[in-house]
Amino acid sequence: MPTTVFVVGSLNADQLLEVPAFPAAGETVLASDVLITAGGKGGNQAVAASRAGAAVTMIGALGDDAHGRLVRRALTESGVDTGWVVTADGTHTGTAVVAVEAGGENRIIVASGANARLTRQDVESGLAGAAPGDLVLLQLETPVDVVAHAARFAKERGATVVLNAAPAPADTGCLTTDIDLLVVNEVEMRAVAGLVGADEGRESGEDRDGRDVAGTVLTTSRALDCVVVCTTGADGAYVNAGDRVIHIPAVRVTAVDTTAAGDTYTGYLAAALARGESDLPAALATASAAAAVTVTRRGAMASIPYAAEIGEVRANPDTTHANSTTCTTGNTGTADITELTTKGWHMRIALGNDHAGHALKDHVRGVLERLGHEVLDRGTDSDAPVDFPDITFATCDAVRTGEADRAVLVCGTGAGALMAANKIAGIRCGLGHDVYSAHQAVEHDDANAIAMGAWLIGPAMAGAVIEAFLGATFDNDEDTVRRVAKLHELELRSARELAGERPADGS
Repeated sequence: MPTTVFVVGSLNADQLLEVPAFPAAGETVLASDVLITAGGKGGNQAVAASRAGAAVTMIGALGDDAHGRLVRRALTESGVDTGWVVTADGTHTGTAVVAVEAGGENRIIVASGANARLTRQDVESGLAGAAPGDLVLLQLETPVDVVAHAARFAKERGATVVLNAAPAPADTGCLTTDIDLLVVNEVEMRAVAGLVGADEGRESGEDRDGRDVAGTVLTTSRALDCVVVCTTGADGAYVNAGDRVIHIPAVRVTAVDTTAAGDTYTGYLAAALARGESDLPAALATASAAAAVTVTRRGAMASIPYAAEIGEVRANPDTTHANSTTCTTGNTGTADITELTTKGWHMRIALGNDHAGHALKDHVRGVLERLGHEVLDRGTDSDAPVDFPDITFATCDAVRTGEADRAVLVCGTGAGALMAANKIAGIRCGLGHDVYSAHQAVEHDDANAIAMGAWLIGPAMAGAVIEAFLGATFDNDEDTVRRVAKLHELELRSARELAGERPADGS
């Protein structure tokens, strides 16, 4: 019987601001760009689990507003069941303001809004179908008493309970014996360990090495009677297996935005557990690879990769996959040297732009090159007027002849390039003003070109659209294949009509 990941948690609209540095007290800084996208720890983890291949049901609350509709649509388009996401009257959808500095680190301020209206009854209704083998994933951006009730209710139904204790708890209200797996970062680990008396006398601000983290993981596990996973950023993660603590090295990449890294990690881990993965270190290594892809992209939910995108994490052949130690020795070993590779990720991309798209061209080209793609430039290098049909044909023709794998078109609004591209035989062009339609255009319609408007989207959204478009693959199931074949039939019909031929069916 298929298992389900039930996610009980927060749903937010994230406002991402790119800043050169975080402001000091009383200081004003100017953001270079703003991106509004769906997020919230619950929503992000639900999407991550779904993109990892799990069947996911979301239980949460949204306001009756534009942001709520944005978040609900984003969840649905990622395959998440939103039937138990309620609309709370008289309040707004949860909102997070995320400031991201040049190095990728972030600072987040959250207004809970509808998340604070989630009730025990909402949870019971959503979890009524939970059964042994299912997994319930919780966080702490909704009322703590509701989280604790959800854990107890799920446990009574035989489901596995995973708590991501984020943000760090202020009391023990959520730290119950109903938890099977606790996922925390170092800050959250210190808070939890202090609350349950497992911090071994260390001060909260004291620097720690791997031995300290391993020891605290084990003492916290004993105190809560559950498995504990502690992530430590670039230093990897620690998990206890009985009286041993295993270290899983991190995947090394250049971070652009770390906003949804932890949520991606937790969602991928939940998906692995739900499908019966028994090798926990292997599941954590996969989660680490997924999070590594996430931090190379901007945004929250939009940055979460699909399983096919994360590629393989290769360990140095001279070292073991994961280092393990007992807490009595304190020897966590030497970190593995790992790297991220992405299956089939390198492509040849034809880039075309007219004068209206010239302002965004250098940024788009930079995104493509950063992702490791070869760029075939078919656009203009000035803002002197040119005819977009000519640019579009030159760009898309590179795809038709096999010189390029896909095409990216940039003009003022994207509409002109879209219309021109879809009049070229063999080209299926989507409009790329949001990441969901960019991904769906490939997955459902086998698009080989994307058009975007420099007047309508900024650099951050342009980068997210490109990553979604190039990271997507066509879904070869029977329905999508049939529909794309019909697109080809329409193309042939139009060609015959232009040639003065009457269609075979007489229409």
